[in-house]
Amino acid sequence: MSYLSRLFFVLGLVAGLRVFAQEGDRAELLYTQRLSKRFPDSAFLLLREMYSQALVRKDRLGTGICLQQMGQICFYLGNFPKAIDFHGQADKLYREGGPADDERVAANLNDMGIAYYYNRQTPLAWSQYEEALGIYRRRGNVEGMADTYGVYSNGKEQRVKLLLNEREVRLPIGGGPYYSWKELRGYCIERLRAIQTGLDGDMIAYLKDLK
Repeated sequence: MSYLSRLFFVLGLVAGLRVFAQEGDRAELLYTQRLSKRFPDSAFLLLREMYSQALVRKDRLGTGICLQQMGQICFYLGNFPKAIDFHGQADKLYREGGPADDERVAANLNDMGIAYYYNRQTPLAWSQYEEALGIYRRRGNVEGMADTYGVYSNGKEQRVKLLLNEREVRLPIGGGPYYSWKELRGYCIERLRAIQTGLDGDMIAYLKDLK
């Protein structure tokens, strides 16, 4: 990163920090979310400063948001154990807010679940997802449920997680557990061709022939 780029980045975050501290509106630190993937090291340092200030103010929610975003940065950098630690701390703070913070708990559980998954702790990952899904179901949040089920779009391609009876289905293609929809579709078409049918085939008749 050039000196000029880093300077503008730091100035932008410091301005956001001042707004966060003065107004106390807990705007979820959107500026750090936008910039953390470009400059994660700098974003993390400033989040630590925001975290310290939130502790001084005894701002439970602000502290939790900082911890969650630090966890997201650690995950992005590949430090999965540290990401799990930060998300775990955020989880405790969010739960203190009761039902009003349920959806923050659920979103953080999804973050923690994927960190557990990449840390090769699959059973723990599943427990986070299942609890998050239960919260979203209870609150009728369809978008949250879809995110937990693993269907999401990054603006360029859609990725899908396959479930059978709410259990993950693994396929012999790359990118799991979130599969590229384009690659998944191609795989399914190849499997259909292997049984001499296609997307417009009569699958009911095919299944009857199997009996």
